[in-house]
Amino acid sequence: MGDLKAKSFSASSGGLRNSLDDYIVEWMSSNLQGSTIIDVVIVQSSNDSHHCISAVIFYVEGGVRSKYGQMTGVKIFTCTRHHEKEQEGDKITEWLRDNPDIQILEKMVLQSSDISHHCLTVAIFYHDPQANQ
Repeated sequence: MGDLKAKSFSASSGGLRNSLDDYIVEWMSSNLQGSTIIDVVIVQSSNDSHHCISAVIFYVEGGVRSKYGQMTGVKIFTCTRHHEKEQEGDKITEWLRDNPDIQILEKMVLQSSDISHHCLTVAIFYHDPQANQ
């Protein structure tokens, strides 16, 4: 087994939070050939003016057994406003319907709060058998 390595990602504005998953998947497809993901950590924090999502992917070169070993992507859903939270389940359901071949490996639900907002994030880690074709 090779040396343990880590790659971190972070986003703090709404538009960047919404595209963080695309950035992570792009990095994975360009940098993880021959490597195995060992663990993924996602943290969310809030203060009076910002909501931030950070992710760290831990990986090693070579093949080892890991629940994330087959991971080809992550989809992150995030919302702050009440009406967005009411629609979050529908957005997730629609994405799952649009991606019927994926195998879900792990799910995380995170919440952070400040004085006026409660930010909700759902992260879905998945394997898409068509990703390597």
